[in-house]
Amino acid sequence: MSTRWVERAQLDADRKWWPVAAARRTRRTRLKAIIYIVDGMVARVRAVDPDGHWDHDDRGYADIPLTPPLTDLQIATQFPTLGIRLGDHRPHTRGKIREYTSL
Repeated sequence: MSTRWVERAQLDADRKWWPVAAARRTRRTRLKAIIYIVDGMVARVRAVDPDGHWDHDDRGYADIPLTPPLTDLQIATQFPTLGIRLGDHRPHTRGKIREYTSL
C-alpha cells in the first residue's frame, strides 16, 4: 500500500461527518483547524480550507474541507496563539469528546 493511498484514506476519516454546529461554520466564528489526539498525544493537526466546500448529510453532520496535516512550523505560523505542537501530551477528560479553543 502506498503512502499516498494511506493519506487519502486518513483524510477521508478525518474530514467526514462531524457534528459541527452551524455557528462554527460562519466566516466570523468558523472552525479553523482540527487537532487529532491519539492515545493522549497530539497526532496531527489539519487546517480547514477557508475556500473549501462544506457538504452536509441528512443528519446535519459536516464533511469538512481539510488541508494535509500541518508541520510544527505551519502550526506555529498559522495558529501562533494555539500553543500546541505535534507530540504534546493532551490527557483525555472523561465525558468530553471535543474542545473548542479560541485563537
